[in-house]
Amino acid sequence: MGDPFYESLALTDLGETRLAAGDPTGAREAWRQPLELLDTLNHPDAEGVRVQLKAVDGP
Repeated sequence: MGDPFYESLALTDLGETRLAAGDPTGAREAWRQPLELLDTLNHPDAEGVRVQLKAVDGP
């Protein structure tokens, strides 16, 4: 895509779409990628992706 931040936004949306479609495994896979990108950028949105992953993974 080019810009890591915008790539992370697209992948986060993909994860949300997969979860809404009943595919938590696909959502988890999609969210791991933007988490890595956002962590590399030291972007605060990384925490939101962590929360989504934890919610899918359960307690």
